[in-house]
Amino acid sequence: MLASQVMLSGLASYIELDTVLSLEDALNILEVHQVAEYNKQLVQKYGN
Repeated sequence: MLASQVMLSGLASYIELDTVLSLEDALNILEVHQVAEYNKQLVQKYGN
């Protein structure tokens, strides 16, 4: 589940997750993606 969320975000590939990145890296990537999506929602709600 975690790997698929990271891959669907487009911020890392399966190969990167399998060979280069650690679990902590994957969690950090997912956190960055979630914060970015939250910020997009705030911009849409309140405008620029």
